[in-house]
Amino acid sequence: MCRPLVCLPPELRCVAPWCVCPLSCGVSLQVWGGCSSHNGMTYVRGHPLDYDRWAAEGATGWDYAHVLPYFRKSQTHELGEDQYRGGEGPTYVSR
Repeated sequence: MCRPLVCLPPELRCVAPWCVCPLSCGVSLQVWGGCSSHNGMTYVRGHPLDYDRWAAEGATGWDYAHVLPYFRKSQTHELGEDQYRGGEGPTYVSR
């Protein structure tokens, strides 16, 4: 059964910029903020210098050189595997 996770009461619908968005089960759902509100996902690693700073401040093993292999193992990137991107991980990453 396909159900929307969040529904606004009818009295709030008049103040919102609505977009009608179809769900995979064929039902249309109106969401606040447009159609991208229900189907977006972002993959962000963080900047390498942030990891190096954490290690310098005492977080042993959290420098970029140590965490990069875990990022690579966790992803399959659309551009293929290289020294920074993985090629056989469970998370598909695209630009």
